[in-house]
Amino acid sequence: LFSAVSIATSHSTSDAKADLYLELLQTYIDGVKELFPAYNFKPNHHMAFHTTEYLRKYGPVHSWWTFPFERMIGLLQQIPTNN
Repeated sequence: LFSAVSIATSHSTSDAKADLYLELLQTYIDGVKELFPAYNFKPNHHMAFHTTEYLRKYGPVHSWWTFPFERMIGLLQQIPTNN
């Protein structure tokens, strides 16, 4: 999983890296299934497989992910206001 995440968050990408990401992710999922047969996978596990397509279409994730913005919105929502 660490290797897949490292590839997905790299500042450069290619079709070969996207293929390797997919292979590593599938290996991780297969391992979880083998070790924990009753585990109920979450929607994020499914969505992780779409990252391969996004890497090919949109390039490195740092150019299109929204995590920093979502974090900032979360922080702003914690600020007390009159309404």
